[in-house]
Amino acid sequence: MPPITDPVVIAVVRQVQRELTPENYDQRQWCGTACCIAGHIERVARQVCPDRLVGDTHCERAAEVLGIDADLADGNLFDASPYLSWPAPFSDDWDDTMDQFDRDEWRVAIARRRLDYFLETGE
Repeated sequence: MPPITDPVVIAVVRQVQRELTPENYDQRQWCGTACCIAGHIERVARQVCPDRLVGDTHCERAAEVLGIDADLADGNLFDASPYLSWPAPFSDDWDDTMDQFDRDEWRVAIARRRLDYFLETGE
């Protein structure tokens, strides 16, 4: 797939990357205070491009914002088990954090890199 060139998508993703912290990022859930990548995209899009928030679930709305297929995104970029579904090296790096004391900080860094990969490849 080609790199992402839509300036709105790039702006949303870059804002999400800046705002991710160990306290507000949890790839396994969406509960308003801590959320996954899809939840963060939806939250930022409410401010940047609310007209793109179309769909019944936060994954569908986030996929619409990014201009990607919701089913594919739900099984990859938005998946709750990055160690199984994200491409290498992100899946391997995520798996390596399982036994680390500061794993939440590492996972934020991995998520930021994963979003860079999305912008570079469209995957």
